[in-house]
Amino acid sequence: MAEFGRKGASGWWQAIFQKTSAGWRAVAMSVTTSKSRPPAAARDKNGLATAVAPDDGDALIASPRQIAQAHARLQSTFGQDRRARKMFTADSAARLNADGRAGDRKALQGQWTMTVRSQPTLEIYALRTSAGGALVWYGIRQQYTMTARPGTSTTLGSTDRVNAALSHGNRFAHKAVFKNAGIYLAVVPKSPGIVRVPAEWFTQISITGS
Repeated sequence: MAEFGRKGASGWWQAIFQKTSAGWRAVAMSVTTSKSRPPAAARDKNGLATAVAPDDGDALIASPRQIAQAHARLQSTFGQDRRARKMFTADSAARLNADGRAGDRKALQGQWTMTVRSQPTLEIYALRTSAGGALVWYGIRQQYTMTARPGTSTTLGSTDRVNAALSHGNRFAHKAVFKNAGIYLAVVPKSPGIVRVPAEWFTQISITGS
């Protein structure tokens, strides 16, 4: 792990490297504010960070893989999965995003039906912290599907420049499918502490429909 700040900037950048047959390669990254900067990673005798296996939940509320899966379930259920919800702090990106999608669904109620399919990626990178917790980087792929209800007269579109480009400026009267992906950093204290997700890098991949 390499962590650095930039002159004149208040944030901190974290880059995760993995040793491969072709040398060290950057495999994950995150950006946090000074206030949400993650705790220090534990180091071995060579000064390298100590890795945590994806299914190793020792001294944690859950394993890195279970945390990524819980985050995905929270999105798919619009924040209604109680077990997953209890795993994260109220100000974590996991809960805030799920609650935001629940608000979107409510706003569309009576006109459009909204479903979310959320799935964590296979790649999960985790490091032990010097306090016995863990730092976990993982990705989530999502698909939002909006289907017009019978008699709906409203159409869906976007004025956002990126989304407008992805949708080719189209407005949809029957169905709209939004695909996106994000990379997240979860800060996991030693058990029984719950998870905060202070960093998210998110991008829209495609927008299609009819």
